[in-house]
Amino acid sequence: MTTTANNLVLIVDSRVYVYHLFEKITTPSIGINTTVTNVESFFCCDDIADWCRQLNSIVVAFNRDVQTTVFYLSRDAGLTFTLMEFPPELKGPIQGMTVLNTYQTIVGLFRNESSNQAYFASTSYGQSMDAPIHLPFSVSANSTLSLTQFKSGFSSLLVWDSTRMYYSPNGGQTVLPVHLHHNESRDADSFLASDEQFQQVITSTDGDFAAVTSNDRLFYGREGFRAEAVEVYNLDPPLQDEVIIFTKYGRVVAFRHNTCQENQKLWLHQQDLELHYFVQKVEPKLPTCQYQSLTTDFRGKMLYLDLHCQLVLQTKLIPQAWEENFLIVSTSNPHLVDVTSSYLPPEILAKGIVAKTLITRISQQTSGIHDGIQKTGVSNIRASVIKQSLACTKNSQAIGHVSVGCPPFKHIKIRKNQTEGCDKMKNYTYTVAKESYDPTFMHGNFGQKGATDKEIVYDFEHLGCPVKTYYNAVYKPVIQLYDGSKYISDVDADYILYEVNGIKTYSYSKLVGTSGCFTTPQTWTGMLMAGGSGNASAVWNKTNYRSCMEHNTTSSSQHGYSPSNEDMYEIMNTNSDNSIVWSSRNGIYVFELIIVGKDYSFCDLRTRFAVDIYGASIRSTIPTLIVSGIAIAAGIVVVYVSFVSILQGRRIHKKRQHEQNLLRKLDFGAQSMTPSVISEGSRLSMPGSPSSCSSRSDVDDMD
Repeated sequence: MTTTANNLVLIVDSRVYVYHLFEKITTPSIGINTTVTNVESFFCCDDIADWCRQLNSIVVAFNRDVQTTVFYLSRDAGLTFTLMEFPPELKGPIQGMTVLNTYQTIVGLFRNESSNQAYFASTSYGQSMDAPIHLPFSVSANSTLSLTQFKSGFSSLLVWDSTRMYYSPNGGQTVLPVHLHHNESRDADSFLASDEQFQQVITSTDGDFAAVTSNDRLFYGREGFRAEAVEVYNLDPPLQDEVIIFTKYGRVVAFRHNTCQENQKLWLHQQDLELHYFVQKVEPKLPTCQYQSLTTDFRGKMLYLDLHCQLVLQTKLIPQAWEENFLIVSTSNPHLVDVTSSYLPPEILAKGIVAKTLITRISQQTSGIHDGIQKTGVSNIRASVIKQSLACTKNSQAIGHVSVGCPPFKHIKIRKNQTEGCDKMKNYTYTVAKESYDPTFMHGNFGQKGATDKEIVYDFEHLGCPVKTYYNAVYKPVIQLYDGSKYISDVDADYILYEVNGIKTYSYSKLVGTSGCFTTPQTWTGMLMAGGSGNASAVWNKTNYRSCMEHNTTSSSQHGYSPSNEDMYEIMNTNSDNSIVWSSRNGIYVFELIIVGKDYSFCDLRTRFAVDIYGASIRSTIPTLIVSGIAIAAGIVVVYVSFVSILQGRRIHKKRQHEQNLLRKLDFGAQSMTPSVISEGSRLSMPGSPSSCSSRSDVDDMD
């Protein structure tokens, strides 16, 4: 039986079944047409990393009783299997198998009966790869081999036969015998007597292991710089058919079953085994512990290493008084990461006690990468004390896991000029005219437009407040990189963006002809035509991006579409002067921004954000004919008023001219009359004139 993330995979009558832990149902596996004797997997508890989820889905099944190199591989946690085979020249049967996380490989254990030698062969479950055969090691004659992998996750293996145990620190590439300390009960190199066999072998996450034999003898050991073991022969009470396990705290617990005959229930008797107490009483005595403590900042942790990043780890060793001791750091996959270490100046804690602190820097391996070695994956890091003893109650090693790839919480955001005070956007709905958007996302290059106006509900939950910008200002988003809630830096990689609703009323400040490209640049139109799906979010990303700024770059296929020099250059970068230019339209734009620079991160970095454009002149919604009619009518009124004003002016001018003529005539008559004396009471009379008149009256009566 073996475990995966959500299933138990077990063999019943030579057939494989899967017990679903959540549904509590059992189903038969598909794809295995022959009998099998073993199923194996290796459980990874970090369900965030991609490599860990993939590892938890891998199960192998094989038959160790048949002379064959055939086995079955499942990539879906045991539901279905595919027939696989090691090279036939290895000569089965397969003695044992396990799944390694380091190289995404499966290792098989084989033996050569004629030479009493055994060896490991490995094959990849992640990609096609040959099955290299590792160095052989000697084993006992006429014995069956068994195999388990240490739960410490360093890809270290423990092998045993009918006499001895063997240890491989590197996934089977090299194998050495486990060093057995002599004691009073046995003075031979072998672990077992001739009539004895290992009944149970277990390992812990700290690198310890324990083995119970068919004669209820118990061995305890530890991996590290070299693997060592000792027989714990003075247990009180002694073992009697118990089953042992390691707890998460490293203690060994033994269970003995006791069946109650009355109700047929199974009772388990638990016994805590204080192995360190008994180990210190073994005779002859083991070497005393050479150190007081080993502390690290990475023990049991999953660390993530992105492109061009570096991890800095610290390990501190406090030796015993007047004891000189050192640390060694190793990696399980040197093809993936580069490790360098250096000591800080020694720290004197007390007389004769000098602490050592080792600083380890880990970066992605850039040299020696060749076909067949993946650039992403996991490499385990182990810090070990060189001088150590099984008498030490403290762990002599610390193991961490470095996942080279995308950190699961790394993401990008757009810096906004407003993050609060925009509650009005929570239930905001706006309309995009059909002339303003292109449902094919090709920016209207072929005259496309919407069939009808589009009504859009603003997604405030995911977009938050929009970025406000003036319509006449060019715009370039400021992209910020985060790991969880921690700000890292501004992004300076190539990126692209598109309006998710197809709005096309914006452009770019640069054209293809002025971009400075050495090769034909990619465009949204070309990538959409090549992709054929119409899904703008998927057709163009860092996996198919080709920079046109590099001389040796071959332009990717754009379905025969070649942009002209007058087409928009749609690739942006923080360090370039290409920006977004808005048309004279107020309103909301919602963009998806995608980082396409290949050398920036392993992550698919993308985000959505909104931009609110303001300040453009509001266009009238009155129909054009009505506006034209009003303008014509207003023109006629102006002309009529002008004509009437001219006529009235002319009449006034003529009348004033006539009055001036009359005044001149009156003035001339007064000057030509002979002067005389007029007596009092006499009057000058004129025909038709009143007795009293004035020149004004005379003027008024004249025509």
